[in-house]
Amino acid sequence: MDVAPEQIGVINHVNHQKSLIHVVVERGVDGTCPISRYAGEAKVGDAVAVRLARHHGKTRMHTRIIAILPTDRSPAPDVCRTFREATNVTESGLGFTLGDIFIPPHMIAAADIESGDLVEGVAVTSFDKKRGKCGMKAIRAKSVARNHHNFGRVGQEDHDDDW
Repeated sequence: MDVAPEQIGVINHVNHQKSLIHVVVERGVDGTCPISRYAGEAKVGDAVAVRLARHHGKTRMHTRIIAILPTDRSPAPDVCRTFREATNVTESGLGFTLGDIFIPPHMIAAADIESGDLVEGVAVTSFDKKRGKCGMKAIRAKSVARNHHNFGRVGQEDHDDDW
């Protein structure tokens, strides 16, 4: 029996400043490793085969990546999946799809996503500290159709004289 069996995960963050890769294998199971251990260029969204060592810390379980390789195998859909959904954008620039995938403000701005747009992309599992639970977060997103869904906002034509 293998002490650290191979598992499939996805790179969900690369910290170039600290030279670290963050990988999610399943909800509640994630870990980091030095970029230097990865064969190739580490990119967010890449599937990886990892071997993990888990141990109890003072307050929680800790996971360390002891081996990491690129792979063609896909992670589980609750870890990484594609999406194509209508998106609502809040006044503060936060995006949320109808399926409750969070799209960060920098992606909303970079892709010029507007409320009601049909958006497609890739999402990974992510722990939402505010809500205290796991959800899905977009790591890639682009608008493929404007005005796909009305989120109950009054049309812009009703506000022409406000400007």
